[in-house]
Amino acid sequence: MRRIHLAFAFLTFFLLVSQAQSQNPCLTSEMVQKAFQNNPHLQVEFEAFNQWVAEHESEFTPGAEANYVIPVVVHVIHDNGMEYISDAQIADAIRILNEDFNKLNGDANQVLPSFLSRVGNTGFEFRLAKKDPDGNCSNGITRTQSYLTYNADDKAKSLSFWPRNKYYNIWVVNSIESSGGGIIGGYAYLPGTAPSAATDGIILDNRYTGSIGTSSGANFNSRVITHETGHFFGLLHPWGFNACGSGCGDDLVSDVPATSGSCNNCNLAQTTCGSLDNVENFMDYAMCSKMFTAGQASRMNTGINASSGQRNSLWQSANLIATGTQTGFSQNCAPVADFHADKTTACTGSALLFTDRTTNATPTSWSWTISNGSQTLTSTDQNPYITFSAPGDYNVTLTVASAGGTNSTTRQKVIRIFDASADDQNWIYYDTFNNNPLSFGRWTATSTPDSPFGWETSAQVFYTWPNSLKINNNGSPLGKRYTLISPSYDFSAMNGNLRMSYRYAFAKRATGSEDRLLISISSNCGQTWTLRKTMTVNDLASSGISTADFIPASKADWRSDSLTGTMLQPWASRTNVRIKFEFISGGGNHFYLDDINISGPLSIENEWDSNTPFNLFPNPAQHNVTLRFALEQPSHCSFALYDVSGRQLYSWTEFAGTQPAGAQTRELQIPEYIQAGTYLIGLNLNGQQHLQRLILN
Repeated sequence: MRRIHLAFAFLTFFLLVSQAQSQNPCLTSEMVQKAFQNNPHLQVEFEAFNQWVAEHESEFTPGAEANYVIPVVVHVIHDNGMEYISDAQIADAIRILNEDFNKLNGDANQVLPSFLSRVGNTGFEFRLAKKDPDGNCSNGITRTQSYLTYNADDKAKSLSFWPRNKYYNIWVVNSIESSGGGIIGGYAYLPGTAPSAATDGIILDNRYTGSIGTSSGANFNSRVITHETGHFFGLLHPWGFNACGSGCGDDLVSDVPATSGSCNNCNLAQTTCGSLDNVENFMDYAMCSKMFTAGQASRMNTGINASSGQRNSLWQSANLIATGTQTGFSQNCAPVADFHADKTTACTGSALLFTDRTTNATPTSWSWTISNGSQTLTSTDQNPYITFSAPGDYNVTLTVASAGGTNSTTRQKVIRIFDASADDQNWIYYDTFNNNPLSFGRWTATSTPDSPFGWETSAQVFYTWPNSLKINNNGSPLGKRYTLISPSYDFSAMNGNLRMSYRYAFAKRATGSEDRLLISISSNCGQTWTLRKTMTVNDLASSGISTADFIPASKADWRSDSLTGTMLQPWASRTNVRIKFEFISGGGNHFYLDDINISGPLSIENEWDSNTPFNLFPNPAQHNVTLRFALEQPSHCSFALYDVSGRQLYSWTEFAGTQPAGAQTRELQIPEYIQAGTYLIGLNLNGQQHLQRLILN
């Protein structure tokens, strides 16, 4: 393609990149534009890179004799889904990359005759690193679990990166964020354009990584890594900074014809800018890419010798030794034991699949020990199915061995097996968390290695009575999930209008906070969950931005919400139902949860009103119970005991009458003739009935 003045190229870029169409499998132009807008000096650096290449290109000859070896690290950012691709799929992607950059791809000789003589060979060789930045033995692959794998952007890169002056960083994720919709295969930063050293590299959708595993194996899917690597070493799209299909552009390479692009097609006769298009070029969007031109190979050979983005430090001999990628180097790494369970909660009698995910080496033997303190289960299978017959919290230990050594990992209480019977046999339930439900096991919170972050009981912060549940979130790792699971409820008596309400308090830590709360429901001890509600950071924010630890100052800093109607109705007749709250950290502040209320229709006039809660303790009780409530203004009160059908059994007439505003306490004595069982305590305020379940032992 013809060369044009750089200033004009960038003017064209800013005028036309905004016209990007929905068919945009590569997000490089948009991400570079965003980087230029946020950091104008990056545009200056890229112009300097282009100038340097133009002045020095004659000094570097592409081809096998150059043989630049480039150390690679692949960071798999996953949430235990399909994006957790295998080492074999990663190796396949690196194979494709090496073949394409060295004209060894099987279809290189099938290029259209008009361009066959222009096919270029860079002489680059990509090798997975055998040493990490600290010099430890490595297979060049890292794996990090995080919610940031979904709609990923540069934030996902912050979870795991190695120095760019030593490694070519590749991130693999579930999906990539796209403001315009559609699937994005990947994006890269051109030399000198990355917002920071820690974001320099390429990011790929797992479905566009290699040709096996989660990839369909189609030409387009398997060549995205080649396309983005071309960007990383300085290549533009053949249409330059234009949007594909929007007009003829310039990629600053003389032997690539001007084109407006082959936008997800393979029309080998296409002519868009006065000459036959090089549709099969790896930097186009065609579905039949096969080649770089010699000019593109020359530009990359020159670019890899430039200091922009520290590209010229990657292939230096000292760095190859430091990364274990020099020719002839080999070592047997000790394995790093890791595993995944297909479920973390289940009912007794369930069989769970445990999958070996050991890294750094291929194990030759496995030893599993799974124990809840009273029962121990073992296996020597690589990926065993384990059947659990007793409830409890189970620790899991996996020990693996390979030629390089042995390694063990233990996760405490990683599996919780529930009894198939419900914890609460009546469907009316209210919890102000003043009974330390985490400590006594009524509510289950996931353990986390990121202590002190995660769910905890807060005695100082509450809406009604002492204690709420809190996510210690100020400074929590981005994308970290914190799960809270309720006791199980028997809703078999329900036939409609099931309702759950709750209160919460939360503050953003910055305008860009992206925290969220997911609420799900299960009727099989958590083996499967159905998502019922997603609350984004704006839904959650009950107070303003707070950079210090957020503590609600008053009731005005709290909000209430509920799940009603079709959100819960399918579970109205189930006998073992649990609710799950999942908080996902997105850079915000602390989150508080209080006053969980689950109710349904009663045979008496009104159901519990969560806006005026009262508290009973102890509960379960024997024949004495304390009732506490608060009145915002003087109100007429009466108190009564009901059975679960709504029939009144007893009333405390001595407490009936108008009561002053403020906190109230009543000591209620249950008559001795009332047998052990489940009952309802009713508080009638100015003619409105409020109910709470009471268990008598």
